[in-house]
Amino acid sequence: RHWNVTNDFTCVLCHSGTWEDWQHLFFGCQFSQRIWNYLHIQWFAGVDLKQIISDTQRSFGHPFFVEVVAISCWHIWKERNRCVFEGIRPSFRSWRRDFIEDISLLQHKFKPPWVGPSSFG
Repeated sequence: RHWNVTNDFTCVLCHSGTWEDWQHLFFGCQFSQRIWNYLHIQWFAGVDLKQIISDTQRSFGHPFFVEVVAISCWHIWKERNRCVFEGIRPSFRSWRRDFIEDISLLQHKFKPPWVGPSSFG
């Protein structure tokens, strides 16, 4: 399949030399942090993951938190895999385009003023 697979387990999204585990990939990575800043989601520190999610959801203040986080993480994972398997450089612009495309499929669930291109555009 001509996949570009190596034995290097460091993060391919931020090139910080940090070991790529799920916590770094989705929350600690500079690439991911840019995404959370863009979405106005501030992850609270803590030991208990359930409490971290609960506190972050409360601060987000909108009813579609789970959908936004799930779609965001999915597209972070896809950017990572494009880089690892296809050699395509990670791009915030690419992540944003794909995120907006997928989140727009859920607009029927959103109430005004969260409907429309200005919600995440």
